[in-house]
Parts: sequence; structure tokens; C-alpha cells
Amino acid sequence: MRIVILVCLFMFEAPCLWAENPRALIQEGNNAFHQGNFNASLDKYNAALEKNPNSDVVNFNTGAALYKKGEYDQAIDHFYKSLLSDDKNIQTKGYFNLGNSFYKKGRGLEDKDIDQAIHSLNQSLENYQKVKDQVKTSDPDVDFNYDFVKRELERLKQKKEEKKQQNEQNQQNQRNDQSKSEQNQSKQDQNNQSAGNNKEQKQSEDKSEQKAQKESPSSKENQDQAQEGKKDSADGQKQKEEQKNAQSASNKKQGQEDEANKNLNQQDENKNQNDYNSSNLSEAPKEGELKDVNKVKAQMILNDYEQNEEPKGLLKVYKPDKGLSQVYKDW
Repeated sequence: MRIVILVCLFMFEAPCLWAENPRALIQEGNNAFHQGNFNASLDKYNAALEKNPNSDVVNFNTGAALYKKGEYDQAIDHFYKSLLSDDKNIQTKGYFNLGNSFYKKGRGLEDKDIDQAIHSLNQSLENYQKVKDQVKTSDPDVDFNYDFVKRELERLKQKKEEKKQQNEQNQQNQRNDQSKSEQNQSKQDQNNQSAGNNKEQKQSEDKSEQKAQKESPSSKENQDQAQEGKKDSADGQKQKEEQKNAQSASNKKQGQEDEANKNLNQQDENKNQNDYNSSNLSEAPKEGELKDVNKVKAQMILNDYEQNEEPKGLLKVYKPDKGLSQVYKDW
């Protein structure tokens, strides 16, 4: 970006000492400026300002030297003072250099304070516009600088919006991370509390168990006795089952034997009955012959009948608890 420097060309006719004349100091400062020695030029301009602080020419050239050194705030102050001149040409060039200075200042603030950077570029455009308003014909340098700074201003505004969105996203991420961290912390606290409760419960159970063991030292012996009691009970149950099965088998066998004895008795009774019937049929007198039988014969028949007659009754049989019962007869 081009910077304009105004060179004073006034000549003094009266003889004087150059070192003490403000015009001579300005000329020496201008020479140092064109040589790129901006510190030396500032020394000469400052010396001239001591003699004439309100000089529009000296303030203008001092602002140009400060601009070259990158001291834009001080340069802006001196360019503003040069606008007090009655010379329209100095005013126009002062506005132009103010536009340049505000642009440079804004670029330096872009990464530090983007709001101030945008403000500086807006002021740069305002000063370029004042140049355009004062100059009737179009100036290529002014037009170029104006369009360039305008594009840079839009870029900074876009950057600010992106930065704002990024900051909001970062803040949202931080809130999410904080919320997640709080949830994790809460979960960790719950786990720690649960672990502590479990530990306390286990300690309480251990103490209770130790106390029970202390109060009942023979608990193991009691457990063994209980186990033996269970075993004896199982053995007793098994023995009862065996006895029950043996009794059932014995009763079954007894029933079979009683049935066999009953059959034998029935067979004996049937045989005796058959023998008796046969004897009576063979010895009984025929009809009409009974009168001839003497008393002795009748007595013999009667005695034989009594011996073969079925008994009047049987003795009752009682089954013993164990063993086989005997069959008793009364004949």
C-alpha cells in the first residue's frame, strides 16, 4: 500500500544557520526519509516540531516516518493534526494516509481483538471516502485501496462470525464434557457408596459370625452331630423300610401257607365225608330189614358215625407278629 510523503520545498532568501532553521531541519529529515533512515528523519522532524508544534507540514511528515516504523497510533495522531491545514492538498493526502494507517492498525489487531480490527478497517474506509469526496477526478490509488480494504473488512466479519460459532461450539462441548464428567463423578460416587455399603455389610456379617463362633465354640461339633443325626435317621428309615418289606413278604408267605392248609383241610373233610357216605350206603339195612338188626349192630353203626362226623367247630387261630402260624384242629 502506497504512502504519501509531502516534501517541503520552501526556500529562504535571508541568510541563516541551517541547524537552527525549521525549514532546514525538515529538508534534512526528508533526505533521511528517502534514504530509508526513518529514525534519523524523526530526529529532524521532532526538532522542527519543538520550534513549531502546530506545523501542518512537519506533523504530516512526522506521521509518515512513524507509519514506516509501524507505530500506527502515533502516526494517526500526527496525520489528524495535519488536517488543520488550510491547504486542501495537504488535507487530501492526510485523509489518504489516515486510511492507510487505520488499515495497518486493524491488520495488526486481527488475531488479538477482531472487533477492534473491524472498527479500524471501517475508519480506514471512511477516510478513503473523504478523499474520493474531495477529489473530483478518480484516483486509481484511492479506488484500489478502498476496494481492497472493503474486501478485507468483509473477510474479518466472516472470520468473526466463524469464530463466534466456533466459540459457541466449544462452549457447548465444554458444557457437554462438564455434564458428562458430573455424570461420571455421580456414578463413581454411587459405586463408591455401594462398595462402602457392601464392605460395611460384609464386615457386619463377619463380626456376627465371629461373635456366634465365640459364643458357641462347639458349633462345629454340633454340625457334626447334626450330620450324624441325619445319617442315623436315614439309616433308621432304611431299616424301617427293610423291616416293612420283610413283614410284607412274611405276611404274603403266611397267607400262602394258610391258603395251602385250608385246601388240605378241605380235602381231608371231603375225604372223610366220602368215606362216611360210602360206609353208610354199604352197611345201612334195606327197607324192611331194620327190624332184624339187633341192638348191638345199631350201636356199632352209631359209634362209627360219631368217629366220622365233622367236628362241631374249630378253634380260633391268632396270627403271631412274626413267624408262621400253626393250624390247630379239635379232632
